[in-house]
Amino acid sequence: MMHMLFRLACAMAFLFAPTLLAQTTPSVQAPAGFAPMQAPCVVKTGGGCAAVSPAVPMPVTPLESLPVYVATATGYGAYATPTDMLTITAPTGKRLTIRDMRMIANVTTGVLANFQYLTRATANSGGTSTTLSAVKRNTADTASSAVVRLYTAAPTTGTLDRSLGEVRVMISAATSTPTLIATSNTGSSIAGLFGGVPIAGIVLNPGETLVLGFGGAALPAGFTASVGVVWTEETL
Repeated sequence: MMHMLFRLACAMAFLFAPTLLAQTTPSVQAPAGFAPMQAPCVVKTGGGCAAVSPAVPMPVTPLESLPVYVATATGYGAYATPTDMLTITAPTGKRLTIRDMRMIANVTTGVLANFQYLTRATANSGGTSTTLSAVKRNTADTASSAVVRLYTAAPTTGTLDRSLGEVRVMISAATSTPTLIATSNTGSSIAGLFGGVPIAGIVLNPGETLVLGFGGAALPAGFTASVGVVWTEETL
């Protein structure tokens, strides 16, 4: 008899457990000011949110599919006490990733010199500069809307964002203008290789500028250089 009563009690407890649980478990609400947790999603261009799940993973743009651009110049003489020399600015609606920014220089008498890499949150104004043309690596890509400038007179510099460090180089003594690519080159390289695998490049969001400069110090006599920058562009 006791065995049968025990089995009956267990059966009744199992039958009424969901009801009891519903009556005794309080509902949990998000604290004031916090939205309830939702499924992960990716914000779409133009608004809205695309759901992400194991079946529909987050989209990732392969690096190889991004358009690549190059801008170069030779015979650059800069100016007496340069701050910003070579700059590249991300346009509205585009994110740039800088892969390589370099300068090959010669001077009359060999000397150690410090060059700086930095970013600016706001654009420069004034000064005298040449806008360099961007060359597409793939002719099927659209034209670049990034702005690459080479300054020959000091601008009013924009707001400093990040200091990326200095490159200390022994600049060679030579009378010829160096080139970026040559079988025999007497120039000294000031190079920032930002895109080597697995290291990501320097990312510029719209309105941000990457700078190769000299910190306002006096340039050595006879300074002449060739410059170049390589980057990818992604539409936001």
